[in-house]
Formats: sequence, C-alpha cells, structure tokens
Amino acid sequence: NEYLATGKPIVSTKFTDLSEFEGLLTISEDFDCPSAAIKSALNEDSLSYYNRRRNFASKNTWMQRMIMWEEVIKEQEMKSFIDID
Repeated sequence: NEYLATGKPIVSTKFTDLSEFEGLLTISEDFDCPSAAIKSALNEDSLSYYNRRRNFASKNTWMQRMIMWEEVIKEQEMKSFIDID
C-alpha cells in the first residue's frame, strides 16, 4: 500500500495471493529477470492508472484500519451486552 500511495507503476513477483491488487500492479512471472514486466508496467502507465493506485492506497491507511477495528470492537461489545440480558 505504501508503494501504491506514490502512484508509480509497481512490479512484483507472485509471492502470495495478490488478487486484491489486480489492475494496480504488474506481476512478473520471471523471478530472476523481471525486466519484461518492468518495461510493460512503464509502457502501460497513465494518469488513470496513477489515480487508481493512489485512490486504492488512500482507503488502506493506518487510520482507516483503526476505524475498521473500532467498529469491529463496538460490534462485539454490543453482542456481548445483548447476550448478557
């Protein structure tokens, strides 16, 4: 997410499930020489992709995560309160 926040093209190897980043980064199938993926990412870059990457990253800040966890905790507290009665 930190890389996406820069808006610049990103090339990664598929080290885990990256499906949530589909369309936001270029996956290199060649672990030893990702130069083709780098060239592809640079050639396909545009203002639209730049904005998509930045927009995606803006929704994944630490503040957003804190708000999400706050909501989960409040939900659990409400369930506990209701279950006690």
